[in-house]
Amino acid sequence: MKKKGVLKNIDNNDSVIEKINQVSYQELKSSGIINEGMIPKLDNCFYALEKNVSKVCIGKSDMLFNKEFRCTTIQ
Repeated sequence: MKKKGVLKNIDNNDSVIEKINQVSYQELKSSGIINEGMIPKLDNCFYALEKNVSKVCIGKSDMLFNKEFRCTTIQ
């Protein structure tokens, strides 16, 4: 099953972290919840925000057509 967004537990697709800001991102990295391959992805999300993108959503492409899909919003 494809991941739906940034997860608290990589083995549980229902553990989507729905919102991440700069402060919570640092906390999630410090605790090891966000690590390895997600760090560059999220760093790029925050870079986009610095360049005036209003928000970034991470999830399955199905989320574009179905509001019931959970995703992670970076703001």
